[in-house]
Amino acid sequence: MSVPVYSDVTPRFREAYGILQWEGEYILGESVSSLCKTPDTEVERQYFENGVLVYNPYVSPHYYLDTLDNNLIPGHVVPLKNVPTSARLVGDWILLNEFVSLYEEHGERWLGEPTTSTLWNPQLERYEQYFENMAAFRYEGDPPDRVRFLPAGEMKYSLTGCGEVGLENPLVSPPVDPSYSGELDSNLAKVAESRLGSSFVGLQLTGDFWADDGKKELIYENVAIYADESSPMGISLRPLPVILGYPTDSLETPQEGMYFRAISGEQGYNIPGYFNSFISLHSGHELAGEPISRLQDLGNSITQQCFENYCLRYDPKLSPREQVSLLPLGIEYKGSVDTSGSSPSSTSPSSSTSSAPSPTPLPTQTPALEMFIWVLYSQITSVQSQMFGVCVQAGDDALYEYSARLLFPSDGNNFSFPSPDDKGCAYVKLPPIEKSNGTLIEYQVCITSSWGERLCANDNFLIWGNP
Repeated sequence: MSVPVYSDVTPRFREAYGILQWEGEYILGESVSSLCKTPDTEVERQYFENGVLVYNPYVSPHYYLDTLDNNLIPGHVVPLKNVPTSARLVGDWILLNEFVSLYEEHGERWLGEPTTSTLWNPQLERYEQYFENMAAFRYEGDPPDRVRFLPAGEMKYSLTGCGEVGLENPLVSPPVDPSYSGELDSNLAKVAESRLGSSFVGLQLTGDFWADDGKKELIYENVAIYADESSPMGISLRPLPVILGYPTDSLETPQEGMYFRAISGEQGYNIPGYFNSFISLHSGHELAGEPISRLQDLGNSITQQCFENYCLRYDPKLSPREQVSLLPLGIEYKGSVDTSGSSPSSTSPSSSTSSAPSPTPLPTQTPALEMFIWVLYSQITSVQSQMFGVCVQAGDDALYEYSARLLFPSDGNNFSFPSPDDKGCAYVKLPPIEKSNGTLIEYQVCITSSWGERLCANDNFLIWGNP
């Protein structure tokens, strides 16, 4: 089954989870745990149906799939009696062509090396292939290239839970306003999702709130929507790329093989066919707005282009229906606006109310602090602004009385985060970092609680995609 990348995947593992696809399916399947943290270390895991993702800052690469248990292979499977001519040799093992294709796609980097030749399971009448980190199978009557996956991660979690790596921590997801219940509790949300589609808007991050211009607004992962009686749809999009300060490129002349959108006379912007088709299928430029940037090459055949109301990214390695996607600008935007007017039942700005959280009491017994940090982009160019996030928990509760600083060890620069929100999260956006492609930017976030306890965490992101 195809599962949305951001459904139940902690931000730590979203990019790695999204990379692992086969024939349009996310091969790890659904999550079966939230984030699991190894005590006294920065090693983290999340269990999925078919495998276990690990983050380990002490080794390279930092992200990988955990190895499977040795007793996963059932005793009744047998070697193939008649090896098809399409089977191929990988190391010392003979693999069916479908499993070879899977291995060539994700390789030892993720699957690990094969640990068996392709085996036959007579009880279930299927071919099974075991790698170090995942296990795949296909039924004899499956169409060509069809590969399924054994629930190895689920089996491992059922045996160990988070016991091998410590206590299970609450799942960290894009920050959601406390007034948002998770349901479509307003007409604005119903209109937005029925007319634009949930895959277009992404996760809902807030309830309705009254914006500074008196419009009722709602923020999703990818876009921000406000009620607009002048629009035929009844809603319009906030121009997030413009609001967030995304750069506007100089105009260009028409280029062969591209759709040209004129802005001033014979000058404008060239739009590739895959972006133009996406825009046409989603209410055209009335919804997207005019282009504000040229097509940007991010490397590895990935391209990006921004319009007034949203930005699009193209990745040819994904399935056809997922190759074009919206950047999650709503997350970045939410960190920069005041949504305290959230009140789905409000009828006017003057009737909306907000209650500030009560101060965190000084604990008689200091609770254990846990901190989660992330950046909006794991790879970023030198013309893009980066958004940094931090969330802190004190025991089982969000901590919203702490101070946080962002530090860059390489040059000694440091920056203050604003006060955290009701979910214990704070965000800071920094100007572009002018470094060459391949530069790894190391950063550290340190927090100090209201009772003086200090905690730090480290992470990094990559400068990539510069021309």
